[in-house]
Amino acid sequence: MNIEDIRKALQNQELPVTHVVMIPLIEKENTLYVLFEVRNRRISQGGDIGLPGGRIEAGEDPETALIREVREELLLQEDQIEILDSLPGTFTTRGRFVRAYVGVIHDYQNTYNNEETEKILLIKLEDLLNIIPEEHQVPMSLEFPDTFPFSLIYQGKEYPFRKRTEMFYFYTHDGYTIWGVTGRILHSFLRICGRNTENR
Repeated sequence: MNIEDIRKALQNQELPVTHVVMIPLIEKENTLYVLFEVRNRRISQGGDIGLPGGRIEAGEDPETALIREVREELLLQEDQIEILDSLPGTFTTRGRFVRAYVGVIHDYQNTYNNEETEKILLIKLEDLLNIIPEEHQVPMSLEFPDTFPFSLIYQGKEYPFRKRTEMFYFYTHDGYTIWGVTGRILHSFLRICGRNTENR
């Protein structure tokens, strides 16, 4: 390996994205709405509010996987889905790397797959921009297995490991609360849309 090999490796590196989601925008009567899914209570994380998306399957690129997942969950035709762009950064949850996209759903007729989704929520973008989310910074504890090689570290078990924290955002609207990775993605999107985040 030489310097040029390293340069190419650096240029081609990409986080191993395993999941994709979309923030779907719907325009009705000159008003923009964001579509959310209330997850079916019979499945994992039932009752939570999420965004359409899912796992990238073998042989798929992220955008192909996104279109497939959105079509399956909202029962759409491919030409109804317009991908605008991805959000900067990658969001992680439970060890998964999630790439979030913003897209437009055209001619939406309130369809969805009821095996995964209990209900569709359409929330005005303007209303979301006006919500001041509840913010909670949570310390994440470090738990070392018995096999962790403290003997290889100066100070061993007394080493001053830096504690990691994770920020949670809670957006509540009409009795529904958006939080978790969906809240984090929404927070990033709303900042891009120009919400004044000073003193928030």
